[in-house]
Amino acid sequence: MARGLLLFCMSCIIVTASAQTGEWSHRACIWRGLRHSWTYNHRCNRIGDYVEKRGNDFFAVHTSATGKGADSTFYNTYYTLVESPDVFFHEGSTAIELLGKEQALLESTQELMIPIPDSVQAPDFMTALLNGFDIRSLAQADKLQMLNISIEKPEVLPEQKKIRLLIKVSMVDNCQSLECDHIHTTTGYSIIVHYLLACAKKENIFENQDFSDRSYTWDKKIINGGLDETRVIQASSSDQYTASVIGIRSFGFSLNKAHWLVELDNNIQPNEFRPSDGTYAYDIEQSFVEWEAGMKKFSAVPELSKFSFKQKGWITMDIDVIYLQLKKAKVTHGDIEGTMYWEGRNEPAEGPNAISSKQIK
Repeated sequence: MARGLLLFCMSCIIVTASAQTGEWSHRACIWRGLRHSWTYNHRCNRIGDYVEKRGNDFFAVHTSATGKGADSTFYNTYYTLVESPDVFFHEGSTAIELLGKEQALLESTQELMIPIPDSVQAPDFMTALLNGFDIRSLAQADKLQMLNISIEKPEVLPEQKKIRLLIKVSMVDNCQSLECDHIHTTTGYSIIVHYLLACAKKENIFENQDFSDRSYTWDKKIINGGLDETRVIQASSSDQYTASVIGIRSFGFSLNKAHWLVELDNNIQPNEFRPSDGTYAYDIEQSFVEWEAGMKKFSAVPELSKFSFKQKGWITMDIDVIYLQLKKAKVTHGDIEGTMYWEGRNEPAEGPNAISSKQIK
C-alpha cells in the first residue's frame, strides 16, 4: 500500500439473515470471471459481474457506472453450465457494506449458516466457489487501490444440519483528483458477493486448487501488459472421472496508489485435460489497465475524455482457482458479450441503466 496509508480497520461478523439463497439442484452455472472496459479511464461508481439462477433459467449480469464523465461499457461474462446426478449445487448471495475513510483499509468477514434440507444427505465432500460480485458506491465514486474477495472452504455441521461458510472482503479506495471532494473524505461501498456450493459423496468428485500471484509495472509511454498465462494443475488420473470444471475461489489486486480504471480483466478459460497423466491446462487472463492509447480522441465521448490523464504505477494480482472432476456430468462452456452506456454526472448507480442482464441459453 502507498506510504502514509491510514490503518483504519472495520471488521464485522454478520450471519444468515443477510444472505439470499436458492434451492438445491443438480444443475448449476459456474462463474469464470469477467472482462470489463470503458473507452477512457474513470473512477469506480459501480462495477460487477455475476451469474445467478432465476427459476429454471440462468442469467449473466454485469454492472457498470462511471463517476463524472459519461461513457460506454464493453464486457464479457464467462461461465460454465454443469449438470450432474451425483452433485447437489446451491447458490446464494450476501450483501456487505464497507464504510470508513478514504485511504483506509476497510474489511469485513461474514459468517453464513446455510441449512441442509432433508432431501440432501449430510455430505462428506463440500466445496464453495465465487460466483461473482457487484461493487456499488454509497458515497462518491472513488479510485480503487486494493480489492480482495474470497470464500473460505465450507464446513459441514452434521448435528445442526447446516453449512458454515465464511466470506471475506477488503478494500482501499481514494480519489486524489480535481473532480473529487477533498473536504469530505468518507467513503462507502456496498459489495454483493455471489457464491456456489457443491456437495457430493467423496467417491464421486475430485478437487484440487491452484493459486497464482503476479505483478507488473507501467508508465506514461508503455501501456501495461496483462498477466495472461497458461497454467497446469494436477488432477486425478483415474479414468472414473468423465467431466471436469474450473471455478474461482478468490481474487484480488493491490496497486501502488489509487488509479483511474479503463479496463479490468479477471477470468479463467478451460484448455485441455489429459487423462493419461492427470493434468489439466487452463488459461488465466488478468490485467488492470490505467490508460489506453488514443483514449482522449477516440473514446465514446471525446469532448469529455480529452480531460483524462495517464499515471505510471504497478500492481500485484492474485487468483485462487478450484478444479473439480466429476464422475458423471454434462458440461458446457460459454460467454456473454454486451455493451452499456452511463450518463455520468456522479449520479447514484443503483438505477436500471447501471445493470445489464442476459439469459444464458
